[in-house]
Amino acid sequence: MMLLVIFSFTSCTKDIPTPTNDLVTAKTAVVITPANPAEKNYKDDNAEAILTIKVTDNTDTPVSDVSVYLEGNQIYSFETNNEGEDEKVIETGNYTLSVENGNIPLTVLETTYNEGILTIQIQE
Repeated sequence: MMLLVIFSFTSCTKDIPTPTNDLVTAKTAVVITPANPAEKNYKDDNAEAILTIKVTDNTDTPVSDVSVYLEGNQIYSFETNNEGEDEKVIETGNYTLSVENGNIPLTVLETTYNEGILTIQIQE
């Protein structure tokens, strides 16, 4: 039996590394936790949540065919559709977020979480 947990987006920080190959990319740290950690209806180490990723450009237009990676204890990859979205069940925890178009890393301008959707605004 798989128990799904509603999660809340609890932190977001930007860490811009030293440019390589003349590209400046941004990796964003995110922490995904259960919305109510006081409820112990799940095993803390393996709590899961449905996460919808939505990628937009700086004009809030959805961006399709973009790869989003969440790297932590597990690695999850998302591929955006024509609406700029993808959805997966993931484990709660700490992740580093990166976004690519093909093999080209993209700069993350902003991330927001609202009602189960992690919106990632990128610079194209």
